[in-house]
Amino acid sequence: MTSDPGMTGETPRLSEEIKADVAKQHSLRPVETVEKNVLPTKEEIQQERQHHELKKGIESFDESTLNKVETQEKCALPSGEDILKEKAPQMAADFDRNKLKHVEPQVKAHIPDAEEYVREKVKSEASTFDHDKLRHVEPEVKTDVVVNEN
Repeated sequence: MTSDPGMTGETPRLSEEIKADVAKQHSLRPVETVEKNVLPTKEEIQQERQHHELKKGIESFDESTLNKVETQEKCALPSGEDILKEKAPQMAADFDRNKLKHVEPQVKAHIPDAEEYVREKVKSEASTFDHDKLRHVEPEVKTDVVVNEN
């Protein structure tokens, strides 16, 4: 017999330790399987379809349906008011204060004269007049009219 186990059809001899490990029951713990490849939701599928249709529509767009338009460039110049508004801060910064004249301020307080004072006093008394202090008077009608003929 040959010493090569593969040629003779016999299985190789294993050591007793290996045989014991192979023969004993495996002590595996139960594990829950977690699916890592999550399927897309209906909304995601719908968004993907819309995106695909949009891209397809852009790729197959017929350019002959567009109208030819000439571009017109407009050069809008600023108005005089806009220019003055822009220059105002610079003009204020460059202003020469030495050209100003010194002026003494005069306070003019108007003092009312006697007639104005009386008029104001009458107005204030009339506005605060108490009608309860008046006495009641019966009116008398006089029909005796004397006519002088000259």
